[in-house]
Amino acid sequence: MIHAQLPAEPGWFSLAAFPLLIRHFGEECLVFHAGAADTFVLDAFAGLLLAQLSVEPRSSHELSVALAHELDLLVDANLLEQVSSLLSDLYGLGLIECR
Repeated sequence: MIHAQLPAEPGWFSLAAFPLLIRHFGEECLVFHAGAADTFVLDAFAGLLLAQLSVEPRSSHELSVALAHELDLLVDANLLEQVSSLLSDLYGLGLIECR
């Protein structure tokens, strides 16, 4: 029997060559990208997501599960969409990459 392999979900990661410096301040965080010499003001949720990616590459679903565990949330369609949308935004800012 032949099994078709489903394509793997993309893995998101931050570039190790340019580690992001993340500092949390209440509901916001500052993120400094040394490679681009840019500073970003993001919400705390985005900071937590970036911190998760600084440890190891993860898929959108893996990030959703990790964030849900850390914040005591349910992994539901809203969280999955929020994480997916945020990943797209962070990619657009050049803070993360996808493979």
